[in-house]
Amino acid sequence: MKVVVRLLICFLICFHSLAGLSQYKNIDFTVDWKGVKTYETFNKKIDYFEPEKGGWDIEVSLPYSIQLINLNASEFTFQLENVNVVELTSSELSCLELSNCPNDFNFSTKIVSYRKQKKGIIKVNAVRKNFQNGKFEKLINYSGKINSSTTIINFQLKSFTQNS
Repeated sequence: MKVVVRLLICFLICFHSLAGLSQYKNIDFTVDWKGVKTYETFNKKIDYFEPEKGGWDIEVSLPYSIQLINLNASEFTFQLENVNVVELTSSELSCLELSNCPNDFNFSTKIVSYRKQKKGIIKVNAVRKNFQNGKFEKLINYSGKINSSTTIINFQLKSFTQNS
């Protein structure tokens, strides 16, 4: 009987500690936009526009947005719940290579180490062609749920060196 009770207690402790390894977090991001700018190199001028946190992919002539999240996790997923968009202006439209514009926002996630801290990155193409009405739109706000999991126990040992 004592062995069964010990095994049950051991099982409950393990189950409780494993439950803390998965975290759900609701997030909401606003994408702030800079105006149309001109990039000049040699004899070529390129008009572009980009989000405050993001950039311009010169190969496909499309802007992308990047959001950094503080996570202590080895992996995470992002589940989109809501997006808000506005129609592109004519000056923004003239910057795009319209044939490269996707019909939806494609989100990708990645974990990086930044100054010995783990960060999650959410990257998304910030412009789409609405397949229902054919208009080009840019992302201004999105929200969703992050599911992060820690599969590695991370111990940090500090080492001190003495000056002689």
